Amino acid sequence: IRDDDELPGLREEDMEPRPAQKEKVANIFVCL
Repeated sequence: IRDDDELPGLREEDMEPRPAQKEKVANIFVCL
C-alpha cells in the first residue's frame, strides 16, 4: 500500500526540492 504516491510532487517526474517533500521522500526510501 503506497498512499504517498497519491500525493502531488512525490512522483519521480515531479521531484521538486521542497523541504517537506525531501523528508517524505527520505521516509519512503527508508521504508524501502
